[in-house]
Amino acid sequence: MWLTTARLARKAEFTSTAFNSVLHAASLGDDASKIEYSKLMWREGHHRKAIQNLQGAIQSNAFQSRDSVPVDVSVNTTMNEHQVASNNKVKCHAQLLLAKWLDRAGQTKALALKDAYASGIMSFPRWDKGHYYLGRHYLKLFESERLLPTAKQSNVYAAGETAKLVIENYIRSVVYGTKHYYQTIPKVLTLWLNMGMDVLNPPPRTGREKEMYDHKVNFLDAINRHIKRYTTERMPAFAWYTAFPQIITRISHPHKIVWDVLQTIILKVASNYPQQALWSLLAVTRATQDDRRARGTAVLHKLKGVGDRASEAHTSADR
Repeated sequence: MWLTTARLARKAEFTSTAFNSVLHAASLGDDASKIEYSKLMWREGHHRKAIQNLQGAIQSNAFQSRDSVPVDVSVNTTMNEHQVASNNKVKCHAQLLLAKWLDRAGQTKALALKDAYASGIMSFPRWDKGHYYLGRHYLKLFESERLLPTAKQSNVYAAGETAKLVIENYIRSVVYGTKHYYQTIPKVLTLWLNMGMDVLNPPPRTGREKEMYDHKVNFLDAINRHIKRYTTERMPAFAWYTAFPQIITRISHPHKIVWDVLQTIILKVASNYPQQALWSLLAVTRATQDDRRARGTAVLHKLKGVGDRASEAHTSADR
């Protein structure tokens, strides 16, 4: 409660109230008070001091006690697991906040920043924020490389590996939380589908361009497998529904394997939310372009087959 009071007071710019609340939380032994104190210093403009304070807390294992919950056989095991998850999240929060501040300061190399963001994920992998911030870091590198002339772009960017890292981390973040859907899902679709268009171009015959093209084809295959696996096994259908108009817009994508994965997404959304999604699909069947109309009709036929099989299974279960 003291930390909640401190956070609300900080956002309302009641600095003295915020500091007093942080001191109360610290006196009660809450390690998260160190994070809130650093945020207060950052809010007051003492950026260097805030970074040093948070770095010192992490390096001195100030959050270590929260990671080491003693096992008590008299207490329910599920409660112990919940405590460990909650405790690791505090350490992850501190590490992600430090990485974000170092990134904003602009005085840390990209590799060190990547390690800083990744350390937060290692502390608590089941938090969407960690994967989102690591993906956003890779996206920042991707956007900066894209503005450079082709000759100055790194091999990691030209081969499509940077885009792959953005997509993979954004997809993982979707599994663990809903806060960043409107930032992650549209960007995943854009990067993925654009890469699918890139590999359709005739491959260069020799030189660096040919090598980068071959790598991009391999990375695209890995992205296709990653998205299809998460779509079928882990991602909820409503995650893709948030960007369903964008998906329908690209329904005529010419890359065969990309289209196969895209069709899997459309089928999952439409089968789970037919009253909302079928309107968009029916409009595609009346499109003036032949390829769009054919794709829309094919999806509706497959969707009808899925519905028939589900109905048969339901009838068999009743019998």
